[in-house]
This record gives sequence, structure tokens and C-alpha cells, in this order.
Amino acid sequence: MSLRTCVLGFVASSVLSFWPGSVAGQVTLARQGATADTVSVAANAYRAAFTLTNRGADSATYYVSCVGMGAAACVTAERDSIHLAPSQQFALTVDYRATRAGRGLVVVRARDPRSGARASAALLLTVVGS
Repeated sequence: MSLRTCVLGFVASSVLSFWPGSVAGQVTLARQGATADTVSVAANAYRAAFTLTNRGADSATYYVSCVGMGAAACVTAERDSIHLAPSQQFALTVDYRATRAGRGLVVVRARDPRSGARASAALLLTVVGS
């Protein structure tokens, strides 16, 4: 395992496990499918699917953001905000691209500023090609 892989793995676990002010258990964000993927610089345009679930007792509006790190860039999340009733789910898609060969990370976050509920999920990428 390379140093770059270790650093991206550390960044991923840090981003996903520590988010100050979060209210545990009220919202979840999960990747649909594998949490790691191999993609090509040549194809360049990709889409990943996530499921956002409101586990709280009240309706909430979640604001969604996406960021790419390393060899990945987040292009856009399908929606900037999503309103969910209690126990309601939403299938969210995120467009991203491979910027160069190497390792990359796409991180998606959802937050409800009213309650403080937050969640994040990531997709770890191996980008091949030149």
C-alpha cells in the first residue's frame, strides 16, 4: 500500500467519522454499491448513487454538498437540498470526474442546520490511464 493510499484512507475515515456538532442517528447517507471503484481518466464522466435517510422524528431539509480530493473532482450533486419526512429515503446521484491517474476520493455530505443532523459518505477511487 502506498503512502498516497494511506493518506487518502486517513482523510476518508477522518471526514466520515468526525464532523463537529453532528446529531448522531438522525440521518444516514450511504453509498449504493461498492465504496471503492476503479475508473479511467479517458472516460472522465462518472455517476455515483447514494441513499439519504431521515431517521429523526421530524421532517427535515438536508443541504447536500460534494467534494473531490486527489485524482477526483465532484462535478455536481443531483440536488442542493432535499426535504424528507421521518423515515423517508431519497436516492441521490452525484456526478464526478477523474482528473488524473492515481487515487481519489469523492465525499458527499448532507446536513440539516435546524437540528444539527449531519451525515457523510465517500467513494474511494483508483484512477487508471494518463
